[in-house]
Amino acid sequence: MNLTQNKVIEIITTALNNETDISKVGSYPDEVYKIGKSFPSVMIGDGTETIEHLQGGLDYVIYELPIYIYNSDRYNRISNINIITSSVNKAVINSMFEDGRVVNVGVDTITKGDYSEDEDWYNPGFYPNLTIRTINFIFEFYTDRV
Repeated sequence: MNLTQNKVIEIITTALNNETDISKVGSYPDEVYKIGKSFPSVMIGDGTETIEHLQGGLDYVIYELPIYIYNSDRYNRISNINIITSSVNKAVINSMFEDGRVVNVGVDTITKGDYSEDEDWYNPGFYPNLTIRTINFIFEFYTDRV
């Protein structure tokens, strides 16, 4: 199985759509405008990939992926972060673990941002009617060299 960035994003999107109460899952920044009043929502950003070529036609891949969480309910934002983190970890590990190629799946950082009266839908922060957090995931795995 050749695990690519698109495959990881597909696994995550499917899990969030099927296993959580997330209202909208989309692509950051292209689909942020589609959130409207659909909360909580998740936007998946562009990741960065580092590849180390190994012997035997294998690559060791480190893939870092930002996921943006949009909440209107300030009381459930931590719960939503936990649900999303758990769903992403479980989905990626279950999908990639079958052939023993997963090395690490986890949260690298969570960015909460600062308070502002003016909503900025493209940066983490606290706003009067909106909270945006960025969870930076890290995925490490082996894949067949293409």
